Amino acid sequence: MYSIGIVAALLGVCCKTLRGWDKERQILCYRTLGGHRRIPHIEIERILHHHTQKKLSPSIRKENQYTIYGRVSSHK
Repeated sequence: MYSIGIVAALLGVCCKTLRGWDKERQILCYRTLGGHRRIPHIEIERILHHHTQKKLSPSIRKENQYTIYGRVSSHK
């Protein structure tokens, strides 16, 4: 069982995100007697596996779809 801070660092998300996932029941959390969240290792593996599968799935892009980024820096 891992604390919410350690799990947030492992998954690369904010602690608030994990609290929201717990509230929405998207992640399995156990509570200690003091009310602290503890997340089992199997749940971390499930999320990492889901995230990896999501990245590996082919994304469908429409033709003629462009992204433009511009940044202007000045002292004025």
